[in-house]
Amino acid sequence: MSFKALEAGLRPLHTLALCCALMTAGCGGGSDAEAGSPASSGGSGDAGTGSHTVSYLVTGSAASAMLTYANAQGGTEQVTVALPWSVNYNMSQGDFLYVSAQNQEAAGDVTTTIQVDGNTFKTSTSSGAYVIATASGSCC
Repeated sequence: MSFKALEAGLRPLHTLALCCALMTAGCGGGSDAEAGSPASSGGSGDAGTGSHTVSYLVTGSAASAMLTYANAQGGTEQVTVALPWSVNYNMSQGDFLYVSAQNQEAAGDVTTTIQVDGNTFKTSTSSGAYVIATASGSCC
């Protein structure tokens, strides 16, 4: 099987992972936030308005990745980028945060990280050909 055929076969899995994450976005109780999360750290967000600076970061040894992420307007964007990559948004409490990266190479690793007000909120790493790393949760 060629790498192009393998890549084409994995695209539906990437879409399925996004759909599952979006369908379960409101189901969690927020108990899976990591220690030192923005909710407990008193980050630099404006507590009076509920506005927080959210950064999506994608790094790794892979040269490129196909990304899917939730933007500040509540929509999703999909792009293929060279690594490392990052983007910042102003988000509000309760907004759904999501970033997923699929390695576009035959080897290597990808790491997705969501930071809220400069603090790590969620992170995920996957290693291997065409693997997917996903980080998600409700804002702040």
